[in-house]
Amino acid sequence: MERRVRILLLALFLFTLFGAATELLLTSHTEGWQLVPLILMLLSVLALGWFALVRNKTGLKLVQSIMVCFILSGAIGVLLHFNSNEEFALEVYPGLTGIELLWKSIKGAAPILAPGIMVQLGVLGLGYAYMEARYQDSEHTKEM
Repeated sequence: MERRVRILLLALFLFTLFGAATELLLTSHTEGWQLVPLILMLLSVLALGWFALVRNKTGLKLVQSIMVCFILSGAIGVLLHFNSNEEFALEVYPGLTGIELLWKSIKGAAPILAPGIMVQLGVLGLGYAYMEARYQDSEHTKEM
């Protein structure tokens, strides 16, 4: 059963990752800080590939570290999207304040919840890494 869960988590991670990467590339999310999610996605594929080859704790720690970076980048991305929308709203409506400014910032062109996909990917990846760590620990226990 645990093997199936590990495979399902990894498959869901990879499916979501490639869909999100495609979306970012199709929307030209490729300037400056916008490259961070794509770089993390590439690093995660490389780390997972390396882990598949070495199957050790170092590889697993690398995967976990990248997943934490996914979560942090998602949270920062929400703030960056919000700030971008707020700046634009203030350019178009210079006197805007309070709830009206908040509402315009939430509903702006940069979708503020879109970076949440990075949080979702990070949590999925950490779930996969947790299951792998449990599997490695159980295999190590059997060897003794």
